Order: sequence, then C-alpha cells, then structure tokens
Amino acid sequence: MNVWLLANVGQRDLYVDGRAPEVPKKGMSEPAGNVLPLRQLGKQILGNHEAWRGRLSAPMLESAVRHILETVSGAPLRVILFATDQADSPHRENDTIETAKVLAKWLPERLPAVASVEVRRIQDSPQDYDRMLKAFESLVPHAGGTGPNALVYVEISGGTPACNMALTLTAIRRFRERCRQIYVPQRGQLGELELGRNLLESYRAEAAGRMLDSYDFAGVADLYGDETPGRLAAYAVARGNLDLEGAEKILQQIEASAGAEGTLIEEIRKLRRQTDRLRREDKPAQLCELYWQLDIKWKRNEFADGLGRLHHLDESFLHVLVERLGVMTRKRENGADKWKDFYDSLREVGLYEIVYKKRDPEGPPTRVILRSILKHAIDQMGSGEWRGRDPGISLEDLKQAKNVLDTYDKTGDLRNNTLAGHGFTGVSRDVIEKTAGKTLENILASYATILTMVGADVRPQTNPFDDVRKLILTCITQAAGAQ
Repeated sequence: MNVWLLANVGQRDLYVDGRAPEVPKKGMSEPAGNVLPLRQLGKQILGNHEAWRGRLSAPMLESAVRHILETVSGAPLRVILFATDQADSPHRENDTIETAKVLAKWLPERLPAVASVEVRRIQDSPQDYDRMLKAFESLVPHAGGTGPNALVYVEISGGTPACNMALTLTAIRRFRERCRQIYVPQRGQLGELELGRNLLESYRAEAAGRMLDSYDFAGVADLYGDETPGRLAAYAVARGNLDLEGAEKILQQIEASAGAEGTLIEEIRKLRRQTDRLRREDKPAQLCELYWQLDIKWKRNEFADGLGRLHHLDESFLHVLVERLGVMTRKRENGADKWKDFYDSLREVGLYEIVYKKRDPEGPPTRVILRSILKHAIDQMGSGEWRGRDPGISLEDLKQAKNVLDTYDKTGDLRNNTLAGHGFTGVSRDVIEKTAGKTLENILASYATILTMVGADVRPQTNPFDDVRKLILTCITQAAGAQ
C-alpha cells in the first residue's frame, strides 16, 4: 500500500536552533540584525546544508510523519509539500518555497523511512480562498497518480487558512474515505480530525436524500452497503422486483443486527408482515403492491416499465373481480385439465356458451375472455338474469370498474409494442396520455377508486415504499447524531 503526506509549508514549519525564524516586517527585504526574509534564509541554508543540518528541526512536520509511520508501519511514505512562490507580491521575500526545499532535503535524512519529498509551488496569493481552491485542483495529485488504494494524510498545521481549506477539501473530494486529516498544534498533542468523515457523511446523506426523492433505492443501497440504510434500500429493491424471499432475508438480517432496537424493530416487523402477505398471495396486498410500483415507475419517468406494471395491475384486478362473480380463474396445480375448474364455474353461472359461443375453449382465461365475462355479468345483473355469486359490489360500481378497465384497452397495444411487451416503439408521458385520453395522475386515481371495491387500500399514507424512505432517512439522521 502507498502512503502519502500532503502538507502546506508555513512560516513556522522550519525551526533553526529550536525556534521558528523571526519573520521580517512587511516590505523588509534586507537583513535586519539576525532577521532574514524566509526566501533568503532558505537559500543560505541550501548553500551550506552540512553546516546547518544539525541546527534544523520541523516539530509539526516531524510529529505528523512519526504518527503516520507508527500507524501504517512498513509502508513507504511519500511527501508532497506545498509552498508559496508568488511572482509579484510585497510578501514574496517571505514566501516559503526555499524553506520547503530545505525541508525536502533534510526530512529524508532525519527520517529515512520517508521515501521521497516533492515540493509544489503556490503562485497565487495564499490569502485568496477562491484562487486557492482553483490552484489546489491542479496541485493535489489525482487518485490514479497515488497508486491503488493509497492512504493519503493531509497535515493542516502550517500554511494559511485559505491554503489549508483548499488542500483539505480537494483531498477529501479526490480520495474520499482514504483521506485522513492531521492537526499538530504548536503546543499540544497531535490529533486525527473527524473533518473528512463528517464532511463525506454529510455529502452521502445529502445524496441519499436526493436519491430517495426519486425512489432510487438501488443508488442508496450502493451508497450505504451493509449499513442499515443500505440494507433497507436493498430490501426495497428486492421487493420492487417481487423477490420476496430475498426481501425477507434482508429484513431478518436487519432485525438480527446489533443496532436494531425500538422503533426500527417495530417498523421492520411491519415490513415483514407486508412481505408475508405478498408471499401468501393475498390478492388485495398484491394489487396494492402493483399500484404503488406503477406510481413509482411513472414518478421516475420509467414509462415502458410503467406500462408493464399497468398491464399487470389491470389483469390482476380483472381476475379478482371475476372471481368475486363466482368464476374460478386459477389453474389446477395437478392433473391434465388444468383449467377444468374455470370452465365448470363458467357453466355454473350460465356464461360458458355465451362467452365461447360455438368455439371450444383453448388454454387459460385471457384478458379478452375475462372482459367478456364481466360485460355479460353486468348485462345480466341489469336484467335480473344473473345466476352467479353476489360479488358484494353494486352494479353501479361494477360499471365504473368496467369503464376504468376500458382505459387500458387504449394503452394495451401501446404496451405490447414497447420494451414492456415485444416491440421497440418508444414511449413517453405525452404518448401515454395522448393514447389513454387521460393524464397519468388521472389513470392512477381511477384505479385507486376501483381497487377499494375489492379491499385494496391505496390511500397515499399506505404506500410501503414511502415508509421505507422515511425509515432510511431516520436511520441516517440518527447515525449522524450519534457521531
């Protein structure tokens, strides 16, 4: 593993005879007694390094280097020093470029574990925050230039506040979790700062919030991995794919984790009950699930997938409605004639000959057949000839349901010709709304009304994916407060 130290060189980083050199007052470029401008002092030392070597020290930089070598033993340490070298400034004579060169020569002699020291020049005003941010974009190495999985330390004791701010922000953004910050006070003990971790955590929480605004659970799962917010997001991804076994396994892992307690446990158990209803093929639960997935697909502008969910919702509701009329639409698990129950129940309600006329039935009850059953049942209820089961739904409500289902007839061919079916026709919000003659919101509202007829509650406060979003945000907020 490669280890790097990035540090700004300030006017008090190089000591001579155990103390920082006295810096001349502004505008003083000539020696005054024993006071030399830093640029001149650095050149003087470089010109006779052997004579000066024993008089030099760098307490803050040495402390940082020793800390790194003790923390990451055995790894070669490469150092980059950032020093001021202004072309035209009243402070030019006290720029740190020459003292940085002295440190670059002296440091590997003092600490042989230092593999190399490079000096990089800051040529703009070190007091200008905006210019320093721009300058350090080119001064700080890129992640690819430090080697794979390099550990990068930033020492922010020397240099101006503007330089340290720019160095810190650039390094954290570039190396992220692999960047650590060190502060060495002139008096006191060295410490590793939480600045980078807190800043990255803030960025991560903000990114997660944006992703959750658009129901991007996969993105949040990638951001948080095996942490609780990541697992909750992974649960939502599995549930969205109806991978119910995978979803249940994730919930079990969260419930068994050390930090799961109180409200989190209660919410997890609530989600487990919902998942269990889906695994038991509870029809109202399945319809609600399809409705909320359709809602999310359209909010995410995933229109082809949305048409696929609409097709599934429409047909599933139709099955439930027809079964309410006493017609069995499910196939037998065993036996040669898997659809015998369907044909027999159709005969019992007196619709077999009407629906199939003179044709022999083939295969499962298609959507066309189910729509025909619903239509004839409504007609017979109106004329008093209905022989089937009382569906527990008024005739007016059945007519309303049929009208809503007619909406899908307008979009069915569109769905078949898109990626959700077997074609390559493009689709957009405008295309769907023009084809259906309704807005997407009106289509959803229409289905919400008829789903209540069969016990499916899709009021906004029942959206389980919103519950997961809130739970993820709560976990992120609580984790930030515990830091």
